[in-house]
Amino acid sequence: MSDAPTPPPVLPWALTAEQMTSFLDAVITVGREVRLEPVLRRVLECATELVGARYGALGILDADRDGLVDFLHVGLDPERAADIGDAPTGAGLLGQLIADPRPLRLDDLRNHPAATGFPAAHPIMSSFLGVPVRVRGDVFGNLYLANKLDGRPFSVADEQLTVALAAVAGVAVENSRLHARVSDLAVVEERERIARELHDTVVQRIFSIGLALQGMGQRVDDPAVTAGLQRAASDLDDTVHQIRTTVLHLDRADDELRPVQRELQEYVDELAQGLGLTTSVRFVGDVDAVVGAEATGSVVESLFAVARSAIVALRAEWRAEHADLAVTIGPELTLHIGTDAEAPGGDPAGWLRELEMRAEALGGRMAVASSTGGAEIIWTVPLGYA
Repeated sequence: MSDAPTPPPVLPWALTAEQMTSFLDAVITVGREVRLEPVLRRVLECATELVGARYGALGILDADRDGLVDFLHVGLDPERAADIGDAPTGAGLLGQLIADPRPLRLDDLRNHPAATGFPAAHPIMSSFLGVPVRVRGDVFGNLYLANKLDGRPFSVADEQLTVALAAVAGVAVENSRLHARVSDLAVVEERERIARELHDTVVQRIFSIGLALQGMGQRVDDPAVTAGLQRAASDLDDTVHQIRTTVLHLDRADDELRPVQRELQEYVDELAQGLGLTTSVRFVGDVDAVVGAEATGSVVESLFAVARSAIVALRAEWRAEHADLAVTIGPELTLHIGTDAEAPGGDPAGWLRELEMRAEALGGRMAVASSTGGAEIIWTVPLGYA
């Protein structure tokens, strides 16, 4: 099995706000749904809708990767599907994609030499687009679309979007596989190995998609689409953090403290690297002993959320190049963020208010002050809420 990472999807920039919303819904489904079949069906529905295809299908390869073991489809009514009979097993044109797993666009599939074996009740199909669904370099299945509704052939932009959705399907496959394996594990060594896989594969890919969505938001003029992109990125980031918490729980015994310091350091480093921001993180006091006694907690979860929101906004909104974070434990928990960027007037993106509301929800407070050559954000909450 190849360990080559799946690159983040590259999208055509001509998507409408409605199309982008549909795409984001499919992406977010990956984070919210562990069961594989509903996620793959949502991706299939999204692909069929976005490229304007009459029919869509997703074939899942068998263990030997020389035929189909399962077949999802949209566009056929139940009566027509029943008349067709058994699902295809990967012969004919579908077998062409299995043997040569590269995107395939045809103006009229009936002219392709491999287009044979269609049952009598099968609808007539003309334009065709097929792309592989890859999981860590291996082909899991293929995504098929047929009969462009406007009568035209599928375009390069259609292919790019379908390839992007196939990448999302690949993430869903691995996410489901790893969660299923983790739930059945009892041996400590195996649990630790799976924990590393969760971190090194699923987390990295969801994280990459989240950063790609944030980048899109800076290039889209429609405020509604931009807001949707940011919400989707935030949802995916929450998913990343939840998986990280699972990984750390798998790595430690039940009576061990949660390593909040290490987790926050790695989290900030990874996020800042993806955004092109340099950061430093230091701790004053024993953070793990004070707030790491529980696997989750309102203070800890808010600390991570505030750090994320601040780092993203400092780079995207304030154009900061560097940020210093310090977490201090005393009667209260204080997150101090110093940056080389000067605070602009107002809060047009509303992210400072978001940080303030998180502090107030825990009985705390937030302040922003100017400093030499930059600005400071001081976020404080009482530890009694941990």
